[in-house]
Amino acid sequence: MGKKCCVYGCTSGYASNPKKVTMYRFPKDNEQRKQWLRSIPNKLSEEEITDHMTVCALHFRPDTLFSTGGRYQVPLEPPSVFPNVPSSCCGTPQPKPRTTQSSSGSRTDITVVDEHKTVRQKDTLFINTFFSCLSEKISHLGFVAHDDKNIVIFSKQREGPIPSFSLYLSISDVVDGVINEVKFQAYKKLVFLQHKQLCGIISCWSQFDELIRFVLDDENEVKNEEKFKFVARQIELLNTPKNSKIYNTDDFLLAFSWYSKSRSLYDHVRTFLHLPSISTLRKLTSLAKSVSDEILYQSYFKNVEDKCRGCILIIDEIYVKASITYKGGVLFGYSMDQPGQEEKLLAKWSDLKDLCNSESQSLVKLSKLSTSTISPSNIEKQKVSLALNVFCEQTSSALKTSSHRSSSWSETAAFIDIVVSLWKAFNTKSIFQATRLCDPDRQVIDSTPAGERILNLLHQWAQLAQSMSPRKVRERALTRDTSEAMSWTCRCLADLARYLLQTEKS
Repeated sequence: MGKKCCVYGCTSGYASNPKKVTMYRFPKDNEQRKQWLRSIPNKLSEEEITDHMTVCALHFRPDTLFSTGGRYQVPLEPPSVFPNVPSSCCGTPQPKPRTTQSSSGSRTDITVVDEHKTVRQKDTLFINTFFSCLSEKISHLGFVAHDDKNIVIFSKQREGPIPSFSLYLSISDVVDGVINEVKFQAYKKLVFLQHKQLCGIISCWSQFDELIRFVLDDENEVKNEEKFKFVARQIELLNTPKNSKIYNTDDFLLAFSWYSKSRSLYDHVRTFLHLPSISTLRKLTSLAKSVSDEILYQSYFKNVEDKCRGCILIIDEIYVKASITYKGGVLFGYSMDQPGQEEKLLAKWSDLKDLCNSESQSLVKLSKLSTSTISPSNIEKQKVSLALNVFCEQTSSALKTSSHRSSSWSETAAFIDIVVSLWKAFNTKSIFQATRLCDPDRQVIDSTPAGERILNLLHQWAQLAQSMSPRKVRERALTRDTSEAMSWTCRCLADLARYLLQTEKS
């Protein structure tokens, strides 16, 4: 949708007026915007002005000065020509310069303005002289071919049939003989170049000169040569049989850099590029174990300049079990902060079966366990109510107080208490629930010590869920995905709650 003039009575930009006129937005400077509001006849406030409201060029005097910087020209004076509006409704126009004898300072200002106007005049793209001026600027660099709106520029220097650079220009906006917009595409040896500031559009000769400097820059040529080498190497590997590919050092360096950032990224890249497999990279990394640290460091710094060899080695002493192995960049096992003091909590499902069997022969039943709870079918395993019959305070109390209890029942009861506390933290739905039920585990998460205890509980559960992932093949434990999902859920929930509490305080 085209822009429309917001001045009262003006039809520029509307369907009833097909004539194309340049539109100017309101200035962002507060003082200049107030001058515009005082000049136009509309009764508008500063709050009503949006970034899409414009005033057409018909409301500016022919001798209006324009700024030269930026992508578009901006009027330096407010609009003052309103032919369809009575003079009594117009704002106070800008005072005209005095014709009396001026001082030296004012003469200097007039001279500067005249110089700016001359520079802007030379920098403007006029349609009648555009092609001739373009040929003069490019005559020592390349050849120009054009029609009414499209221009193609090729450099004189070539590498075989490929020119060192090429430009494709397209005139897209011409108003009153002035070119306001020229779209371009630049190539360096058939590789597309993107200028971050120009964004594919030029509107004056100074921007065209900047485009030529950018195309002739040697840094772009170095980047293009690296791209060409990479493409040539991929074509070479493409023509090599699958089982006889031999990768060089550059291939492995590129592969290690991508693999170290993201394994999923590397898997995706290998679907359309020829790179070493992940198993090959792991074999290479595992070879570092057989090399001494001194030889390994010497190989790292062998080709590094002296000024780049300064480094700091930070050693964090941790205890690692003897069964833990390191191969191919993957650590199997986990570290311990306090060696020899690892506390394990062993919960057995058989304890629940024994409790249910003992209560089936008793007149008083302390737990909610039943045959469906202990031995559920495939469909019954989906019921949350059966899971709550196991993880509840009644089952924990029955394990602790039953006369038939064994030594392992206390650990099973302790594990059920931990799960129940997490369940309560997740299902607290009212700020009065902890007081009404006299249960501190129902406390909402806030900045009080009781709320801080719930946050610590979530962090403890995050560590516990991570430790419950399987470390051996066919080990009875949570699946790796389940343990990771549970650990990150608890950790993110606690961190998000802390952030919200800190934001509320600040």
